[in-house]
Amino acid sequence: MEVVVYPVGSYMNQESLVDQVVDFLGAEYRPTHVLLDGEDYTHADTVLEEFQDIAFYWNRERPINRVPSHVLALMEDLDCHHLVWLSRKAIEEEDILFTWILAHELRHIYQARQSLSLRFLRREAQNIRCQPKYLGLPSGPMNPAELDSDIFAMRACEALFGMSKLAEFTARRRLPRCPFITYPGYLRDLEQSIPIAHRLAQTLVP
Repeated sequence: MEVVVYPVGSYMNQESLVDQVVDFLGAEYRPTHVLLDGEDYTHADTVLEEFQDIAFYWNRERPINRVPSHVLALMEDLDCHHLVWLSRKAIEEEDILFTWILAHELRHIYQARQSLSLRFLRREAQNIRCQPKYLGLPSGPMNPAELDSDIFAMRACEALFGMSKLAEFTARRRLPRCPFITYPGYLRDLEQSIPIAHRLAQTLVP
């Protein structure tokens, strides 16, 4: 795995944290490249809207048009098969949220490598969202692959930072992908409702 920092020489602490998280999660989650991109794309209308996001996962099946030159250089590298791009917003966040964002994107790598079927998750997600306490959650963030990645990120942060620190974090902060106060509880309930075999497949081993 190669961790690329832009501009060069920045974000040394986050670079080290990337190594720690990837080493903890294991080979099935290891990308070929991680890009810590300190550029501000807020008003950059010449690049893909994805660069307005906090992070994304790219593989060689996806296009390479309308990307910044330093990102294009990585995507054109024939050794780059699984790239995790992390925005300046992600890089400058506190460690626990940075880890959540990174683990979420790394889970997408696992999904792609395993051709993971998440049909059962769609059904369970819809059932739980019908509970009165979750009716206010929007439908947009409820894609099964994204929910699976958030459940995994939640488990990774709990394993790395401890249950109490994660609980303290979710009590005072909102998650960027779905910034609703009930969302962490929804993820917990969804995790408990999914088949035990899937939960075991997600178990983290230090």
